[in-house]
Amino acid sequence: MSELRWRRHRRRVFLSGAAALGFTAFFGETRLTAITSRERSTVGDTATPVPTATAQPRVALFERRTHRFDLTFDPEVYARMASTFQGTGTKEFVEADLAIDGTAVASVGIRLKGNSTLGSLRRGTATGNNRGGAGPLGVALSFDRPEQLPWLVSFDEFIKGQRYQDYEQIALRPASGAGLAEALALKLVGVAGEPTQRSMYTTLTANGGSTLIRLVVEVPDSKYTDDNFKGDGVLYKALSSGTFRYLGDDPLSYASAFKQITNKNNHDLRPLIELLRWVTQSSDAEFAAHLADHVDVESFARYAAIQDLLANFDDMSGPGQNYYLWYGLDTSRFRVLSWDMNLAFGGLGRGGVAPAGGNFGGRGANPLKSRFLASSAFVAIRASARTEVGRAIYGSGAAATELDALRTHLASSDLIASATLDSEASSLTSKIESLAAS
Repeated sequence: MSELRWRRHRRRVFLSGAAALGFTAFFGETRLTAITSRERSTVGDTATPVPTATAQPRVALFERRTHRFDLTFDPEVYARMASTFQGTGTKEFVEADLAIDGTAVASVGIRLKGNSTLGSLRRGTATGNNRGGAGPLGVALSFDRPEQLPWLVSFDEFIKGQRYQDYEQIALRPASGAGLAEALALKLVGVAGEPTQRSMYTTLTANGGSTLIRLVVEVPDSKYTDDNFKGDGVLYKALSSGTFRYLGDDPLSYASAFKQITNKNNHDLRPLIELLRWVTQSSDAEFAAHLADHVDVESFARYAAIQDLLANFDDMSGPGQNYYLWYGLDTSRFRVLSWDMNLAFGGLGRGGVAPAGGNFGGRGANPLKSRFLASSAFVAIRASARTEVGRAIYGSGAAATELDALRTHLASSDLIASATLDSEASSLTSKIESLAAS
């Protein structure tokens, strides 16, 4: 389908961002209810909807039930995106229409998401070998099967201010089998008392192709911070292309290392740059005496304990440098937040230890965490946090209970072979027992 024909087709089926309320359409036997953009105007620190907002769908996005996602996009645009990625590694957005549980969302942006996960796709060529190979999770990714690829869905990439139930972005995560490990790890981070991302299972189709079960994960944004923090602050995301290093006072020097997510109109990277400078330049004695002036040490100790007890080597000091930083304006201190738990419970098959070699992205190591773990000044708080976290996720039986709930939910959905589900749950149960005893 040519791009012109594609756009004409879209105009016949979906409303634009400024269309009227109440539009419905039908794809086969699926009833679609259109949702238009939700513009937000920011005045001071308060984001408020403006009159173009529309009614929200009845089904909560992260309600524990099996959802349905249906993507539609121009195959020619998709093919150009694939060629660009294979040739240069650049991740471009593709404009797509998305139906979520019967609600049509026009002109969302989708782009590939991940680093080591996408390594197999780069092994193809820009001239048409789209089959790729198996990634670190054992998922055989292929551009021929877009429903299996890891996607970032950005609701406002092409329509300014568009949201879905106040979410700006969501992630569609790849996984072999049922992806129980990541879903469980996300739950347990919350059980341990730290902010975590919501997740849920969905079926996914792309351009009417085969149906695949996927895990949808909340991407931290303004809704996430509103839901998890009482005071105002700034959210930053660490990027796999950078490191936790002080590079001077120019914010532009950190473009490949960090991205500011929230409060852009009122604040910038300066608190983060100051943290990098202090961690890099402070003596061991200064670090021990004044870390609590810069970082919420109790929360940081829980973060470190969680990563250890969930056998997640790919955290803030792993090759993917997966973490966010929250800077509380009321406390003038940072909190380190978990992100991307798909390698929890030894997700690479070696007890959480990264295998030698391979394309795993990032540069690993993090002086904030390494200095914190090496300092004798924090032995007691680290030990207390590990005991507290271990009791919360293992001693209380929460890990086993949450795993059983996930397994029961998937079994009732009849979307995955029972033998596959039983095998994955059994393997994860063994890992839980081993980690609980460690």
